[in-house]
Amino acid sequence: MRMKLTTGEYRWCRLIGLFYKDQDGNPLRTMGMIIDINDEKEKSFILDNLLNELPGGVAVFKANQKLTCEYFNDGFTKIANRSRKEITDLIDEGDLRKTLISPADYQRFTSMSHAAASAGERMNIIFRCIDAKNEMRWVHMNASKLRDEEGRPVYYCIFTVPAEETSLFRSLSEDSATGTLVAERRSLRVLYCNTKMMDFYQLPYDTAMTGRVLSDIMPLDHRLLSGEELRALPSDHYAEYHRLVQDMYLGIRAKAIT
Repeated sequence: MRMKLTTGEYRWCRLIGLFYKDQDGNPLRTMGMIIDINDEKEKSFILDNLLNELPGGVAVFKANQKLTCEYFNDGFTKIANRSRKEITDLIDEGDLRKTLISPADYQRFTSMSHAAASAGERMNIIFRCIDAKNEMRWVHMNASKLRDEEGRPVYYCIFTVPAEETSLFRSLSEDSATGTLVAERRSLRVLYCNTKMMDFYQLPYDTAMTGRVLSDIMPLDHRLLSGEELRALPSDHYAEYHRLVQDMYLGIRAKAIT
């Protein structure tokens, strides 16, 4: 509450009171104290205003099976294009992730976030967010672990909308008739795979690809490049290969990023 001082100034205070009763249960006396929390309250207001002025969304989540949210700013509601009450209701009902994340990205998002939370590692995930009008936009989530609470990690998450050019490239890549696959050359772990490649390997769109090893998801007769060819990939231009796989003639262009 705010208390008015003799100087006319108002200050935020916290009142703590104890009520004592006699043997018959009648009020006997009251004791209490007033604590000045004005500085703490004003700093909280300043922090809230600063967080709400950020161009992206900020939220603090506790990684449970049922997601617990300790805080989210106005920017988070703007990215989701929903009211604070709608977001709060989705969190309370345990439906936030399934409602906001595109079904095509949901399995990948959950597998990556669960793996990172189990190891206490930073999260860096790009996914498609569905807003209240059922429209989708690409969203980038960067999350850092704050602490452990009751054996569960608590993460500070920053949500941003990638530049329009980046979003357009991703949308074109997903809708392209050309398969696109990015993987680490040494470990063959998948970094990115578009839907055309999923079709080629006959995998459901909700299959988690990021972080998986290529040898775990494709049979030997589906290997497009040999280990020797991968090691010889140039980094300054695309090398071209031609393959006949399952009666399909494929033209392949590949290069090493690093």
